[in-house]
Amino acid sequence: MEILSDSQFLKSDWVELFGRGSIEHPVYKKYYHNYVRRTLERDFDIFRFDQESKILSMGCGLGIELAILRALGYRDIHGWELLEEMRNLSEEKSIIEIRNISKRLDECSEEYDIVLIMGVLHHVEQIQDYENIFFNAHKLLKRGGTLLIREPWPSILNRFALFCSRAPILTRFLKLFLFLKNTRDFAIVKLIQQKILFFESPVIKKWFSHYDKVINEILPRFFVPQIDYCLSNVVLDCKKIDTTDTRGGKIFKGKERGV
Repeated sequence: MEILSDSQFLKSDWVELFGRGSIEHPVYKKYYHNYVRRTLERDFDIFRFDQESKILSMGCGLGIELAILRALGYRDIHGWELLEEMRNLSEEKSIIEIRNISKRLDECSEEYDIVLIMGVLHHVEQIQDYENIFFNAHKLLKRGGTLLIREPWPSILNRFALFCSRAPILTRFLKLFLFLKNTRDFAIVKLIQQKILFFESPVIKKWFSHYDKVINEILPRFFVPQIDYCLSNVVLDCKKIDTTDTRGGKIFKGKERGV
């Protein structure tokens, strides 16, 4: 299946559906299949990992990434999801466990080569939950394992859309412009419209207020992140920090331990 660009989707029914459609809607499914596949292949460069790699997706929802990984030849794939109704809707329900990823693990019987977190962190509400999620990912990964994350970040475009979402007059102007023009060719305006719908959510506003602390303070306690900023999203390729203080359960970078 061809991977579509954002501009191609902006000329489809996606923007009209965004924020209002059911997850069962075919356009919704098509968009997220495209988004997830592009994330795996282009942003995460998943093919650099051996197909025998053991992969866990934390907060996998419908398990779209699991289905795509299977189609790409990966077999040892697993998902954790909080909501049973999401798993029941998934075509990959047999490999999805009902687990709360923000509850700190005492023990884990499985170890993974790769852990994926895709569009999950911006749904987290408490700072302590972020720490628990990264602690769990660290505990679940093998030595030298990789954590791959993709989330929205407060880019200039996203900040502008967030500003518009707080200014109803601007929002109405953009909607009126699209209505009067009656065209699908103004991709940047439609992109902003989509972003406004996205950022009207209090979940996203809270995520942006937590972003700096989560990415720059909490994550580096457990991983060494390599950060790649895209137009709207940030991609993090994180290597596990292997030095631990088993008495206190805290994670340290080697330089902080003098090793």
